[in-house]
Amino acid sequence: MEYSPLVQVRYVEKLKVPGVELQSFEWNYNEAENYITMPLKFDFQYGKDISHQYKELQKKLNNNFRTYDIDISSLPVTKKQNISIDVKIGEAM
Repeated sequence: MEYSPLVQVRYVEKLKVPGVELQSFEWNYNEAENYITMPLKFDFQYGKDISHQYKELQKKLNNNFRTYDIDISSLPVTKKQNISIDVKIGEAM
């Protein structure tokens, strides 16, 4: 059976958090390592409780991708308006 990135797209749809917008979604397959990675980039709305949004997104990532390797970048310590974090989800095939 061929593996499809649509499986991950369905999970990513479950990650919606008010005030957090998915900016990019990639799907990569490393044939040599038999490993799939999904780099995601999320932007946070300025003026919202970013710490709460971050924790909610982190919770949804851990709940929906329990059996995957998840690497979530930390919230930057900044007062600037545009705050982004990177998430990398991996799965051995």
